[in-house]
Amino acid sequence: MVLISPSILSADFSSIKDEIQKVEEAGADWIHLDVMDGVFVPNLTFGAPVIKKLRPFSKLFFDTHLMIFYPEKHIEDFAKAGSDSIIIHLEAYRTQEFDFSNKSFWQTGDHKNSNQETWESSGKSPLDYDSKKVLEVLKSIKKLGCKAGISINPACPVSALSDEIIKELNLILLMSVNPGFGGQEFKPVVIEKIKEFKSRAEALGRSIGVDIDNDIVIEIDGGIKPGDTAEQVKSAGATALVAGSAVYHSDNVKKTIDLLKN
Repeated sequence: MVLISPSILSADFSSIKDEIQKVEEAGADWIHLDVMDGVFVPNLTFGAPVIKKLRPFSKLFFDTHLMIFYPEKHIEDFAKAGSDSIIIHLEAYRTQEFDFSNKSFWQTGDHKNSNQETWESSGKSPLDYDSKKVLEVLKSIKKLGCKAGISINPACPVSALSDEIIKELNLILLMSVNPGFGGQEFKPVVIEKIKEFKSRAEALGRSIGVDIDNDIVIEIDGGIKPGDTAEQVKSAGATALVAGSAVYHSDNVKKTIDLLKN
């Protein structure tokens, strides 16, 4: 079994209520909410007030993905707005800081790929991150009544996650594209990362599945569409799929969700 979490980043925001209800009626399990601050990633989307407005229109699980720096300053707002899970990025807690507010960072080369990977090039071990702070934030998310998740980008290896972080997780979001832009092509590197994370988690006594109350959900985000990509990540052990363009830009939303599931 696999959960399907359509990302509203690809929805028509002029009729967002209808867009959310459309995927709910079509069999979606979760709603994926991509929050971007314009700094951690160059794009800017929406914040907790928008999620609060959307909450009455759906009973689905609200899966909130924070692509932001200093998420600990905002998690209470997202919890109060109605988020069911809150996912923070490991990369937001790098011990080596980069000045993403510097426009030249984004103007040099392909900022969707090369610069992001340059930024991550030294982030290969737990020592490159403030793992103690990450653990503290994950526990704070749980205290607020939400499920706690961590996300890592394509260039960040599973080995960068400490055992203590893995033990604390309800969910891991493995990015199969660089975050910040919809419609990117799937990066196959995520397939081996799924297998590696599953093996490590099980060795630490954690089960992998779709029951977020008891299991760790392995969620994949980026370039997922019916066919080879969906089948490859499911076969590797993924238990939830984020799909934005594939769902919202399809001619038949229900058929697409059914194909992703089955």
